[in-house]
Amino acid sequence: MAEASLFQYTVSEKDAAFVARALGLGDADAVRARLAGDDREVMLADARLFDALLSGGEPFVYVTPRLFFEALLLRAVREMARARYTIERDGAGRVPVFDAPGVASFASAPGVAGYLAHLLASFTRIEGRTVRVRVRRGVWRKSRYNDLDVRSLVRRAEDAADEERLPLYKRTADACLFILGVFPDYPALTARYPGSGALRPRLSGRLTTEEYEMTAQQAYAAAAGHPNMPAALAPLFECLSAHVAEAKKPLTFVAERYLGYRRTQLFNWGG
Repeated sequence: MAEASLFQYTVSEKDAAFVARALGLGDADAVRARLAGDDREVMLADARLFDALLSGGEPFVYVTPRLFFEALLLRAVREMARARYTIERDGAGRVPVFDAPGVASFASAPGVAGYLAHLLASFTRIEGRTVRVRVRRGVWRKSRYNDLDVRSLVRRAEDAADEERLPLYKRTADACLFILGVFPDYPALTARYPGSGALRPRLSGRLTTEEYEMTAQQAYAAAAGHPNMPAALAPLFECLSAHVAEAKKPLTFVAERYLGYRRTQLFNWGG
C-alpha cells in the first residue's frame, strides 16, 4: 500500500488558522506544522473541528476543499467502524449490507482516505476541454471531453498518445468513483424507474452502476500499470481497482450523512 504521505495536501494559512480556532489553539504556525506532520489525522478527526466545518455557510471560504473532505472522511471511517451495515441501491429500493467494519478497515489503510479526499476536492471544479486529434496525415478532428462525462474521457484516453494517458485513466476512474459515491442515484436511475423498479429505456450518455464500477476498475488498473506511474503509487491504484465497491461507500456516507442537499452546491452538480 502507498505511504500515508502520498496525496497529502500542502497546509494553507487559512487551514491552520481555522483548525487553531476550532480546537482552541492559539498559535496557527504551530498548528500548521502539526498538520503537516504526524498529528494531522488526530487533529482532523477531532469532533470540535467536525462541528465547526459543518456549522453553516460556505466552508471553502474558511478552509481548502482538501482539508474539509479529509476531516469528514476520517469522521465517516470512525462512524462506519462502529456500524453494522452500509446501504446499497437494489432496483426499487435500498438494502442493508453487513460490511461496514470491513469498509472502514479498507478506508483506514495508509493512503486511502487521503486519496479519497484528494478525489473529492478535485471535483469542486468541473471542467470541459476541446483538443485536436489527428485522424490521418493532414486530417484532424475536434474531441470534446468533460470531467464528469465518462464516455468522453474514455474516448479521449483512446485517442491520446500513450505517454498522455496516465492522467486520463486516473480522471476516468475518479469520475466513476465520484458519481458512484456522491451521486449514487444518478446511475441507479439510468436502469430503472424510481418507485416501481421497472426497467426504463436507456438514457443517452449515462452508464449503469455496474458499468461505472467496471470502468473504474479497468481505468485504475490501467493507471497502475502505466509506465509513467510512480512505483510508490501503483499499489494504491491496484488496491482501488480491486475495491471499487468498498471505496465508494465512505464517499456515500459523507455525502448522505454530512452534506445532504449541500453536495449539489459544493460540486456544482448539474445531473
